[in-house]
Amino acid sequence: MDSYHSCGHQVLPIADLYADESEYAPRSGFFCSHCMQSVQVPFNTRIYVNLQQVAPGMAAFVLEVSDSGPEFADFLAALGFAFRQASLSELEPGGEVGLQPVWRKEFWFDVNIQPAHVVALMDRIREEALLLADYLPNGAAAVSFAAFPDPNP
Repeated sequence: MDSYHSCGHQVLPIADLYADESEYAPRSGFFCSHCMQSVQVPFNTRIYVNLQQVAPGMAAFVLEVSDSGPEFADFLAALGFAFRQASLSELEPGGEVGLQPVWRKEFWFDVNIQPAHVVALMDRIREEALLLADYLPNGAAAVSFAAFPDPNP
C-alpha cells in the first residue's frame, strides 16, 4: 500500500540510505523534502551541531535548529526536538524559551564512556543533521559543526 506526504507526493523508501528510517523520519503526514525546501525559502534556517556539558559527569551532542518555518517546526517536533532558548557556549546550554528560540535535541552520554561509543554517537548526530539538511533549500550548507547560533542574528 502506498503512503503519501501531506503535500500529496508519494513517500519513497529510504531504508537503503538509513539503517532505521522510522527513527529519523516519520515522513507521511509531512511535506516531502522537495516541497519542504520550497516552503523554507523565506527562512534562513540553520542547523548547529555542538558539544555541551549538561550535568556533572555528563555531556551531550546537541542539534539546534534556528529560524524554521511552521511546517519544518512541526517536522522537528515529531522527531523529538524541543522548543528552547539557543545555547551560548559549551557551558551555557539553552534554557526556557527567550528572545532567541531554537528547536533543540540532545544526545547525552557519560564523559567516561569508551571513545568508540562517542564516535558512533558522533556518526549518528552527523547523519541526522544531514538528513534534516535535505529538507532545507541550502542543503548541507545550512549545517555548522562545532558552532552555536549567533546571539545577535
